[in-house]
Amino acid sequence: MSPSRADRLTLVRCGLLDLEWIGEQVGHHVDGPWAAADELLADRTLSPHPLFEPAWFDPDGSASAHHAHPLLWFLDDPQARRRTPHPLVGVEQLYTAVEGILDERGNRVRVEEGGVLATWVFHAGASTPLPSPPAAPRLTWGRFREAAFRALHEPAEVVDGRRAGGAGRAATDVPSSPGEAPLVSVLLRATDRAPVLRELLDQVRAEVPASWELVAVDEGSTDDTASVLAGIAHHEPRVRVVSLDPAVQEPGTVAALAAAASAATGASLAVLDPDSPWRPGHLRAAVEHLTGSRSGAVVTTVGRGAPTRPSLDAGDLLHLPPAETGLVVVRRPAYHAVGGPAATDVSGGGAWFDLLLRVAARYGADVLDRPGRPEDPPPGPSLAMERSRAAAPVLLDWDAAADRARDPDLVSVVVATRDDDVRTAVSWCLGIRGRPRAARVELVVVAGALEPGRRRVLRTLASLLADVRLLEAPGELTTSLELDLGLVASTGDRVALVRPRTRLKRGSVVRAADVLDDPQVDLVQPLLVTHPGGAVLSAGASFGTCTRPEGLLGGHPVADATPLDRRQVPAPFGPVVVARAALLLDARGLDPALPDGVAETDLGLRTGGRVVLATDATARVRASDLTDDPGYDAGARELERRHPVPPPGSDELWRAAGFEVVARRNRASAPPGDGPGLLVPRAVVTAPALRLRLAERPPRLRWTIDTSAVGNAADRNAGSSEARAIARELERLDQRVAVDTRDLRARGTRDLDDVLLVLRGQDSVQPRPGLANLLWVVGHQEQVSPSEAAGFDLVYAADASWARSRSEAWGLEVQPLLPAFDQRWFDPAHTSDGTHDLLVLSNATDPEAAHVRAVLPSDVTVTTMLGRGDKALRQALDSAAVVLYEHPATRRHAGPLSSRLFRAAATGARILTDRPEARAVLGGLVHSLDEVDLLDAVRSPDRFFPALDERRRIATELARDHSYEVRARRLLDDVLALVRRRTGVEPGS
Repeated sequence: MSPSRADRLTLVRCGLLDLEWIGEQVGHHVDGPWAAADELLADRTLSPHPLFEPAWFDPDGSASAHHAHPLLWFLDDPQARRRTPHPLVGVEQLYTAVEGILDERGNRVRVEEGGVLATWVFHAGASTPLPSPPAAPRLTWGRFREAAFRALHEPAEVVDGRRAGGAGRAATDVPSSPGEAPLVSVLLRATDRAPVLRELLDQVRAEVPASWELVAVDEGSTDDTASVLAGIAHHEPRVRVVSLDPAVQEPGTVAALAAAASAATGASLAVLDPDSPWRPGHLRAAVEHLTGSRSGAVVTTVGRGAPTRPSLDAGDLLHLPPAETGLVVVRRPAYHAVGGPAATDVSGGGAWFDLLLRVAARYGADVLDRPGRPEDPPPGPSLAMERSRAAAPVLLDWDAAADRARDPDLVSVVVATRDDDVRTAVSWCLGIRGRPRAARVELVVVAGALEPGRRRVLRTLASLLADVRLLEAPGELTTSLELDLGLVASTGDRVALVRPRTRLKRGSVVRAADVLDDPQVDLVQPLLVTHPGGAVLSAGASFGTCTRPEGLLGGHPVADATPLDRRQVPAPFGPVVVARAALLLDARGLDPALPDGVAETDLGLRTGGRVVLATDATARVRASDLTDDPGYDAGARELERRHPVPPPGSDELWRAAGFEVVARRNRASAPPGDGPGLLVPRAVVTAPALRLRLAERPPRLRWTIDTSAVGNAADRNAGSSEARAIARELERLDQRVAVDTRDLRARGTRDLDDVLLVLRGQDSVQPRPGLANLLWVVGHQEQVSPSEAAGFDLVYAADASWARSRSEAWGLEVQPLLPAFDQRWFDPAHTSDGTHDLLVLSNATDPEAAHVRAVLPSDVTVTTMLGRGDKALRQALDSAAVVLYEHPATRRHAGPLSSRLFRAAATGARILTDRPEARAVLGGLVHSLDEVDLLDAVRSPDRFFPALDERRRIATELARDHSYEVRARRLLDDVLALVRRRTGVEPGS
């Protein structure tokens, strides 16, 4: 059987092909499952079923690249089946739902060949509850399916200028031109173009053989342009030369074209760009079309396969691909009627696009598609900025928005999204709902050009969630303009503007909005961090001698920002700001031409309002330094031009945070490409002397906890979870703590810290100069060498036997420090006898615990749990009669006991495991699989495990020895003892 035949057969038999759904996507009837399989194999982006969205399941397609369609990977790999196929499907909830499906005899149904998802689909009816994650609304399968089908073809709220309160197009005729005028005037900025001028003239002659004129503008060229133009004009009377004095008028494409248009006499105007010559036949076709049209302009596209579209308005044009400069022809009377290009600080292409939109708004514009291969201009910040400047007047009606009544009790969150960041927008959608009687919040998601699958997901969520609105905006706009679109459409009295790759919890938004209850506060800066418990990115803008912002406290632990809570900062800096809607509307929102972060700074400086930091409103931003944003350089230069004098107060804020600015050192930003970065003055600060920190009661030291997790994966990494728990407990002991992922190890502010605690995982970390360096080996202990351990002041190990053997072999003390648990989630109060037979804490090598199910009869209820979330784990433990945990193969006979065993034991659970030594640590709550038969333990747990009260007593004792609170106290006591030995100073004295 050929591989393609095998793939087809797998798809046909999987039970996850919805023929109607596939047919709606491809636009024709799909005749049976074999035809459906062929459609999927021909286009791997097609969704086979409303509950399986490839763009969500495998966002970039890399994980399933070795399969012809992501669904084949899902069917082939048990680990892939633990991925959620749609944001409204919870994997744990799906397994639980399938385990509860019984046949007519009361037995659990057989799992279909396509897995638990196919099994659920096979048995679900319209009224069956959807197995959604906890954050999602309660839905039925019928309601979800109806919304998903609507999302295929029905957009949400389309932003096109007419529905957003823009100008639209009036039914106005274009004034006529004199009958003797040339058909077209070609406008050319000829400055310093001597070598190509004759070639450009030949192109004009070839395009329009008879009625034309060429108006060439020379702005004081430094080459032979003037003499070449004079010679051409002498022999060709249709060529006219306009000379501009650069000492009188600043040179530039827009100014040159405006001068050429003023001198032109033709019925229509076209721009000839020396760097982007016309395609053959373009100008002739455009001029001929416009001669027979009543519209004010014509724009040609190439190879779109679309029919001629007459008399479009500006909103329609914005949804077309970006037009090239030379593909627009405008009637000269229409040009003068709208006043020519309004934008003067953009390229010629941007100014001409601005002109096209304003002509179309009054007179309409035709779109003429020409045969050929399309060559879109490359997307990028400059293209988006120029389109946005031109589009803003069309899309935004600030006066109408200001006149509209707003809800004084509603907070509006406006979120811009991108194709590579739809998951953040989805997390906003699912997290925006509040508890009853909580503050009311609406979410406005603004989406530009998205991949169809991601657009379907957002449309579906918006139609199902009452507090969510989706605005579908034109593509190639800046996020600043997209946020302005959401601001105009929002209805709340207070508004949070949030850029892509930025996450705030609902509570943080509400807390930031609550700060605005103070009438003296105008804008609120949330505290921007790299990840929960990590380093600060920005506590607002900090300025040196110029208006190039850096993030206040950038690179510092979150605890350093605590003294600045509710303090006024010079300006906001970062991708989120919260303000009253009235102030934002009066200021006309963010400047569409400014990039992330800098536009918020400009907003604060333009309004002159009081900006306050809210440290209890934290936002996570996927970045290591805000000045490394690709648009920072151009934005900071523009900021300097507009606001040449930086606002005061930065040094005072550093001092209030406990630091003294001793100098400022220029550091280059990281611009796109290979060019040099912009020099940004960075504050060089010192911390209070160690003796002063030790004299405090209790002594307040600065800690860094280093984990092997990498930025975006920190939330899913067990070591990072442990680091945050330890940090939380140390902060309760008045310590200042930062948790660094692997990508933050080079942050310079580590040199200000006193203690480095390394949670040793996959890679080694060098000790740093400071008071104390601590190494805690929590994994991969076989990689730790004697020389690595010897570089640290104190060494701990999560494996007690390894600690003893290494102490003897290396001749240095390795202290046992076992895994721990968080008492907020795991404590004896949760001890119970359970209601389900067996909970398997599975691992990635066998996520569905197939080997366990294979040896147990079908009447035993087996629940599996792969995730590490403390809340979900505690809930699963509460309902389990017996818990089974088998360590991964590499740790089955040696290595630290899993922290999941400690968490289970903290609730007094009955535990079976593969490591006999666990009983010596966790007492009678644990039995080894070598000692007890699995089925016997599940059938009769009371035969092997203590009664409820005894288990609760054991769990209480474990809490005294193995909680994170105990671990933090131990670490702090050891460090203070080290201080006494080294300095002779008694901490706290």
